Amino acid sequence: MNFSVLVIDDNISQIKSSLFELMLNIKEKFLSIEYCNTIHEAVPKYLNTFHELVLVNSTNLNGELFEFLEKISRHQPSIIVISDTDKHAFKCIKFNITDYLITPIHEAEFKNSIIKAVSRIEIARKSKLFNDKTPKKFNKFITITSTKKIDILKVEEILYFEADGRYTIVHLSDGTSKMASKNMGEFQKLLNDEIFCRIHHKYIINLNRLLKVNKIDGLSCQMTTDISIPVSKRKLEDLNKILNS
Repeated sequence: MNFSVLVIDDNISQIKSSLFELMLNIKEKFLSIEYCNTIHEAVPKYLNTFHELVLVNSTNLNGELFEFLEKISRHQPSIIVISDTDKHAFKCIKFNITDYLITPIHEAEFKNSIIKAVSRIEIARKSKLFNDKTPKKFNKFITITSTKKIDILKVEEILYFEADGRYTIVHLSDGTSKMASKNMGEFQKLLNDEIFCRIHHKYIINLNRLLKVNKIDGLSCQMTTDISIPVSKRKLEDLNKILNS
């Protein structure tokens, strides 16, 4: 079994990190460990890799800790929180963490927490494998109804959706577009979320038509037609998750 681990240890160097040292002492070949000493540094690392095990020394993190846990808990990693007090324990449990340890930590206690974390990771993987094998049915066509006709569009030919108030503009790969009376949320329910990603409150793009992500002058998705569509910071996490899955 091979999975990545993210260690966050409270503003001290990797050399002085007892938490990082505990991980190394386990001497398990399947552990690939990344280290950082602040939440600010941890966020982009996590969003880039989506580590399955996250270890946090929360001694002086307070509010930052809960913001971080809220951000990563939707991806359901195994999380072990270490602190010198139990005052954060109840709130951390709400994020479905694997364990909450009080310092000083005994090596045997730490190993037991890792065993629990590994067990949860194995269960999560088996569940995902089962769900991935379960056939999912998605619409191959969408319809746009007007007073005079019903347009039937192949989903694969859609470049992107653009919100326009209560309406939606459906842009096609041939450069044409159609105005639909449905809002974007209604279309999103019909689409395969592994192919169509909402990158902005105003846009859903077809990832099969995505050419590259530009980072100059703000984030944007360049499509195969050379049109660039902005990516909001709030939606960047969703895009990264799909592209790295």
